[in-house]
Amino acid sequence: MLGTLFFFKKVNISCYYLLIYIILNLLFIIFYRYVIKLRLKQAWQKGLNKQFALILGVGSLGKEFYDNLMQYPEMGYDIVEFLNDYRNFDDREVMSLNTENINGKNLQVY
Repeated sequence: MLGTLFFFKKVNISCYYLLIYIILNLLFIIFYRYVIKLRLKQAWQKGLNKQFALILGVGSLGKEFYDNLMQYPEMGYDIVEFLNDYRNFDDREVMSLNTENINGKNLQVY
């Protein structure tokens, strides 16, 4: 708003004042976003504000998705369980999937 008024010469404001105002606003926004991300990361590491996820499918793609989520615990996702509608597994999936304990975490497969 202030920049528009300056551009149309409706308000007599110094160019330097407008430049300082814009720079300080940008720095404040960057600092604010950094602080918010830092606080969320700390909360996620303490177990607060977590997002609970349910993975559909127990096949190799579901396990790969689970492994990818577990590589970044700071994102705040917690896997609750796996759902499966297809009861017959491939030999590769049977060997790679332990339904009672995946990466040290007991998960249910339904």
